[in-house]
Amino acid sequence: MRAPAAVLSALLFACAAAAPSRGQQISDEAALAKLRAEIVQLIGDAPCANLVHCRALALGWKPCGGPAEYLAYGTVSGKGDLIQAKATEYSILYEDVERTKGVGGACVALPPPRVNCVDNRCRVDSGR
Repeated sequence: MRAPAAVLSALLFACAAAAPSRGQQISDEAALAKLRAEIVQLIGDAPCANLVHCRALALGWKPCGGPAEYLAYGTVSGKGDLIQAKATEYSILYEDVERTKGVGGACVALPPPRVNCVDNRCRVDSGR
């Protein structure tokens, strides 16, 4: 009868080790906020000379697929590749955090927005 107790104990320990702690979740959420702030800082004023310099940046993850939000950025700064890499990192961490929280909700996919160059700044078109 000792063997089943030892196996059960080992399984409980393994499950506890695999489950993220509340502290880890808070740490991941803090890392997510820091990463988003880095992205916003990299985007800066999203400079553009005309529309061809503007892009929509997908951020986050929704349970049914697609991004949680979009930000506009400009390619004039030459930081487009770095911004895209940070956005990918953000979206992966975002998905992990949301799955840990067990967040659900309506399955509504955000279509990519139109972006405009207004006053030499890329902006997401809010006139949808």
